[in-house]
Amino acid sequence: MVSRIKKNIDIVSIGLLTGLFSGLSRAMYYQGEDWYMTLLLPALTPAHWVFGVVWSCLYIFFACALTQLVRGYKHTVYYRLVLLLFLLTALLSLAWSYIFFVHRSIPGALVDCIVIEFLLITIINLTWKDARSIALLVLPIALWIAFALYINYKILVLN
Repeated sequence: MVSRIKKNIDIVSIGLLTGLFSGLSRAMYYQGEDWYMTLLLPALTPAHWVFGVVWSCLYIFFACALTQLVRGYKHTVYYRLVLLLFLLTALLSLAWSYIFFVHRSIPGALVDCIVIEFLLITIINLTWKDARSIALLVLPIALWIAFALYINYKILVLN
């Protein structure tokens, strides 16, 4: 019984933290929204509403992957490393919103985005063999971040 409660607390905690990160990112966007609207954007930049939809889905994938890691892969050699990489990715994702929208540093956000992509690719590589479901949940996040890298770079070039 205690074990079951502990597992459910893990899941609820991950869900709450995911929601918190999502909300903080959105709040930072609102701080820089007026500035963002003045930037020249690349042709492939999606409509503004797309970002909210996509990021909501990606946060769910991230939470599911992290939950799977915490629930089923504590016995693996790479558990602590992958957990650390997940936490760093979450913190750097939040930092990107601050760097880009609050600090308004396009180059700084680009560097942050490159590091996030590296961390995600590392998570995929570490989990591909023994925890493929985690890798597959992280893959769409890595693909979106690669696209975000392109957008971030083009914004830097255009502005």
